[in-house]
Amino acid sequence: MRAGRAVRTVGCAVGLALFAWGCSARPSMNVASDYANRYAESFYPLEAWALRALAAETVPSSVDAFDGRLFAPMEGRADVVDAWLVRTGTSAATYSARGTDPPLDAARFSRVHMADRRELGVAVMSLDDPRTPEVDSIEVVVIARTTRPSALEEIQFAVAFTAATPH
Repeated sequence: MRAGRAVRTVGCAVGLALFAWGCSARPSMNVASDYANRYAESFYPLEAWALRALAAETVPSSVDAFDGRLFAPMEGRADVVDAWLVRTGTSAATYSARGTDPPLDAARFSRVHMADRRELGVAVMSLDDPRTPEVDSIEVVVIARTTRPSALEEIQFAVAFTAATPH
């Protein structure tokens, strides 16, 4: 059984201000922009993969099998601590790469408008590292983006990367 079991929340709307976790202040716009530029190249392909996997999931499979597809590109990456996909609307569900609750409290994120016209949310926080339970917590940079595939559905995808000092 995979450690990254899905955390499913069915039948309730799950918003951005969900499951506040850890404690840290919203990063300044300069710091958030530096982090967004640093991690965007890693984030976008992971997000694209997860959104394609979610769209292809027409018949519910086992939780472990779906998690395996949803978060496959993140396996074995030292720079990825955890990842989450939260879908609200008629098919509400929350998925986690490592079985943890998503730290997606909107008040902790700075919004950065990227050159490609996408908007990324950036937060810096301490999280318990689910990959190494013996370590208390580590500083991570969470990059998140929200998409609206339809008027009735919102999808938020977020990745916690190991933090490196911004330039």
